[in-house]
Amino acid sequence: MYPYQILPLETVKNARDLGGYPCAGGVTRFGIFCRCAQMSECSEADAKFLTEYGIRSVLDLRSPEELLELPDAKSLAHLEHCHVDCTVYPLFSEKLPQILADNKSQAECYIDFFTMTESWRNCLHTIAKQLQRHRGHGLIFHCLEGKDRTGFLAILLLALVGCDHLAIAAHYESSATLLDYHRLKEIPDEMYRFYMTHPLTALTSLDYIETHYGSAERFLLTIGVDEMDIATIQDAFVEHI
Repeated sequence: MYPYQILPLETVKNARDLGGYPCAGGVTRFGIFCRCAQMSECSEADAKFLTEYGIRSVLDLRSPEELLELPDAKSLAHLEHCHVDCTVYPLFSEKLPQILADNKSQAECYIDFFTMTESWRNCLHTIAKQLQRHRGHGLIFHCLEGKDRTGFLAILLLALVGCDHLAIAAHYESSATLLDYHRLKEIPDEMYRFYMTHPLTALTSLDYIETHYGSAERFLLTIGVDEMDIATIQDAFVEHI
C-alpha cells in the first residue's frame, strides 16, 4: 500500500505515520509507527485501512478512567491491544488552578513527563514486544487528542533514531492544525496554550534530553529501558540507505 504521512481516516483524528524522516543511517520506515487521537468511533472502513496498511497493534496511553469512558471501537477488535498509562496529570482539572497560578507554559508541563520513568520504561518495552511479535508490521499509538502524551512518545521515538530536532518539532506542531484547534472560538484565553502544539514545546523537551542525558537513547537507558528493546525499535524503525 502507498505510504502516507497523514493517514486518510474519516473517523479518527490527527492520524499520522512517523515514516519518511531522515535519521541516523537512513530514513524512518513507513508503516511501523502511526499515531492518532482516540479511536472510539473508528469505522469498519478505517479499521480495514489500518489493517491493510500493516497495523497489527494498538497502544493506548490513556488513564484507566479514560479507557472506560471512551473504549476503542469494536471495529478494531481484531488488532492486539496494549495499555500503558502515560498520564502526567491524572487529575488535570484539579491541578489546573495551580498550573495556571504558577503560569506554567506547555513546555514546562512537558518537563514533568520526564519524571514518569516507569510509564516510559513499560511503554518502550511494550512497543519492542509488539514489534517482535508482529515482525514487519506496525503499531498505532494514541491518547485522547493524540497531541500531548502521544506527541511526547513520538518525540522520543524520532529522537531515538537521530531525527533532526527541527523536523521533530515540525511533526509535533501539526497536531493543533489537524485537530482544527486554531479555529476554535470558545477556548478561554488562559487555556489556549494547552490546546496548541507550539514547536518550542518539542524543542524544549529535546533540549532537556540533550542537556541532562546527552541523547534520547541515553535517557531511556538511564530510566531502565533494556538495550535489546532499544535495538529492536531502532532496527524496525530505520530503513538504511
